[in-house]
Amino acid sequence: MIQHNIELAWMHLKKYRLQSLVCIVSLAVGFACFALAMLWIRYERTYDKCILSELTLRKLMAAVVAFPIGYICMKPWVEQYVIQVVISWWLYVGIFLANALLVILCIGWRVWKTVNAHPAEEISKG
Repeated sequence: MIQHNIELAWMHLKKYRLQSLVCIVSLAVGFACFALAMLWIRYERTYDKCILSELTLRKLMAAVVAFPIGYICMKPWVEQYVIQVVISWWLYVGIFLANALLVILCIGWRVWKTVNAHPAEEISKG
């Protein structure tokens, strides 16, 4: 059963080379971004200097670099299909706003948790 699935996967990789390459590269880039994000979060948590304006500036700088690269990479790939999806500018704005909202909610939750923590109970937990 496992050998059959491996053979099917290998045939699929050989038949759809470009699509497989795009998927594998996208997965590798996703893992790399996740690893970098985790390193950055660990760095920020150790120094406790995460300022919202600095975070927003970093997010804007990352968006200015990443969104055009994403558009340039995705446009030729989408044009290969019979049924095409329009990649419009508002999609990138929506992604940026959803990401910013998620970051603000996560930071707000940690701040709320820290503000409402009782120091004596936290020390006794140990």
